[in-house]
Amino acid sequence: MKPLRIGLAGLLLLLGGCDLLPEDDPDTGALDAAEKQWDEAGISDYQLTLGFSCFCIPTDDFSGPGEFVIVVRNAAIESAFRTDSGEYLSTAQAQSLPTVDALFDKIRDAYRRDADLIQADYDATYGFPTDLKINSNTKVPDAGVTYSIRDFM
Repeated sequence: MKPLRIGLAGLLLLLGGCDLLPEDDPDTGALDAAEKQWDEAGISDYQLTLGFSCFCIPTDDFSGPGEFVIVVRNAAIESAFRTDSGEYLSTAQAQSLPTVDALFDKIRDAYRRDADLIQADYDATYGFPTDLKINSNTKVPDAGVTYSIRDFM
């Protein structure tokens, strides 16, 4: 019995009908450009106001939804507080909030997981995400998260 040999072209034809090969997504081009712009800016110390919306509740180690002022030093969250009450979050709760780098990671992860909805707008000057909506399954009510950034300094 002779071994079956399939050339690269044959393999691609076989797999072409399957969803095993990643498709190029035009939106990742905007993500790549924005992340490059952010990386080239070299900003590791900043403050921002983050709006975070989800169908979730706060716990001892999770901030839950709300609006937060976040202070980042050396690319890590130093402190965070709720804008509505001025209450500072515990270290664990503050660490549950995303830095700009973590938002880029969330967007890339959503593309890898083939989320049903990924909408992102980016800052024209520095490239960070200004508005972000991710929903892994639009058929499930309240399955998505929304982030917005303002007052970046």
